[in-house]
Amino acid sequence: MPRDAAVNDLMMFYGSLQKGERPYDKLNLAQMLDFVGDCTLRGDLRDMGWHPACVAGDAVVHGGLYRIRDAAVVSILDAFERYDPNDPDGSLYLRVRMQLIEPDLEVWTYIYNQDVTGRPVIKSGHWLQHKRDTNKTEEYGG
Repeated sequence: MPRDAAVNDLMMFYGSLQKGERPYDKLNLAQMLDFVGDCTLRGDLRDMGWHPACVAGDAVVHGGLYRIRDAAVVSILDAFERYDPNDPDGSLYLRVRMQLIEPDLEVWTYIYNQDVTGRPVIKSGHWLQHKRDTNKTEEYGG
């Protein structure tokens, strides 16, 4: 069985968990994570309304890289993303290890685990830019 996320591991967020977004503040993530910098990974980003979904694909997804300072953050993030390691098939997102494009590192991230048929592709691969470009004013309420 693969090991779980731990202190000093790196996580990539590409959506509503990024610094400056409402859930980042509401969940007090600044107390448990250190922002490292920008990063990219291979995948397709979809607009799900008030949050994005990253799925397997060949495009580039932009996000933020964070170092885990407090291991308690993992269960908080799993609950937020509705990931249950005991029920992966029933989980909204899966927490997985992925290789980044830049920087060249392996990190934890959350990949959408449901159907995205008919959901718009975010061609820029950048959720925060997409929100600005489309004048999205609704906030994630989670």
